[in-house]
Amino acid sequence: CRRCAIPLTTDTTTCDSCKNQSPVFDQAFAPLLYRFPLPTLFHQIKQGKNPEQLNWMGELLAEEFLSRWELDNRFTIMAIPMHPIDQVIRGFNQTEIFVKKLAQKSGLGISRALKKPIKTKHQG
Repeated sequence: CRRCAIPLTTDTTTCDSCKNQSPVFDQAFAPLLYRFPLPTLFHQIKQGKNPEQLNWMGELLAEEFLSRWELDNRFTIMAIPMHPIDQVIRGFNQTEIFVKKLAQKSGLGISRALKKPIKTKHQG
């Protein structure tokens, strides 16, 4: 879908959900489909405390992002925060790695305005 980036199985450009109720954001993109081997790879990265593999993913995301949008110094990027305890346990926040790659390639500033003060359940 051009709006939410969900994979489509028909020739349409917009999914039924976006047609029925427009999302609160303008556009999303997904350069990779979350199917084998990505779930296994992410599990190995997150549980094995092995963030090195995120570098090539960050490069790919930055290149794809910059090929779609023209950005200038009016834009700031930010990582999705983890609860501080979770980040200490894991040792890294994968979205920070992606954001740093994008900042390096684009020259954009990084905002650290978002915080996660409440510890929530993990996705799985």
